[in-house]
Amino acid sequence: MAYRTLAVRPVKRSERLTWWLSNYWLAAFIVAWGVFVILPWLAPVFMKIGLPSLGNGIYFLYQFVCHQLPSDPSSCLAHNLCIPCSKWARSGR
Repeated sequence: MAYRTLAVRPVKRSERLTWWLSNYWLAAFIVAWGVFVILPWLAPVFMKIGLPSLGNGIYFLYQFVCHQLPSDPSSCLAHNLCIPCSKWARSGR
């Protein structure tokens, strides 16, 4: 008795990506969200260690979604992590 074999077409790259995203969408979302949250904290670190092109690139990307000025960061490398109320009152914000 002869066995019949089915012809299997090669799987396209887009089909593999669709399959992967349908199975691992939560992992992809968590990684993307983590990068989105961590990247702004790395910008002042890059500026401090002497990589201003990376820091400025991050500031450029986040200027569309964040109103924080690079000259006024409340990051781990700032001297004051919070801005005193008197400074807020004088600035008129």
